[in-house]
Amino acid sequence: MEIWLDSIDLETIQTATEMGLLHGITTNPSLIAKNSRQTMRELLPSLLLIQKGPVTAQVLSRNASSMVEEARSFFALSSRIIVKIPATREGFIAMRRLSALSIPVMATAVYSPLQVLLSCKAGAGYVAIYLSRVFDSGEDGFTILERMYNLMRHYQMEAKLMAASIRSLEQMERCLAIGIPSITISPKIFSELILDNPFTLERLDSFEKDWKLKDASLGNPLV
Repeated sequence: MEIWLDSIDLETIQTATEMGLLHGITTNPSLIAKNSRQTMRELLPSLLLIQKGPVTAQVLSRNASSMVEEARSFFALSSRIIVKIPATREGFIAMRRLSALSIPVMATAVYSPLQVLLSCKAGAGYVAIYLSRVFDSGEDGFTILERMYNLMRHYQMEAKLMAASIRSLEQMERCLAIGIPSITISPKIFSELILDNPFTLERLDSFEKDWKLKDASLGNPLV
């Protein structure tokens, strides 16, 4: 499973990079508006520099032609940019045009299997479902997620399904069990993910205690 960070927090990104866990970074206009005074274009260079994976940048335009122009502007900054395009009628047109230009696309704000189908046929390389938002709408998010995953496997679609809007480690584990190939998580979920397991720490304490007892009985240095 690819682990992405849905974050612009450089400290968290650096930690994930040093641990070898990070595949890439996802962003969206709301995330940036709430956490930075910079624009997307101003942020992208630092997000690209701090890690070696892809970074997503989302368009704000609603019509296909403007989406394409925004996408081209983002992609001109780096070939590691993946442009997020909404799964709308105009978005599918834009996805198709960008695919023809070899500009990688992530379909975003996806809530239904039919949106997955249309996004894949339009040329998206990734399809991001907002899992918790599906639950908020009254649907069983995991049932919808499995339908999407089975659809893509059945028709051997080349795009990767990404689970976004994850609110707990339990949701992450469920995605892992289903076989979802890609997931993006917040700094909060990431910090919980990398917490030391108390049973592991307990076992390490036991190892150390046993070795010290052996060392004391033999008079050997602790090595």
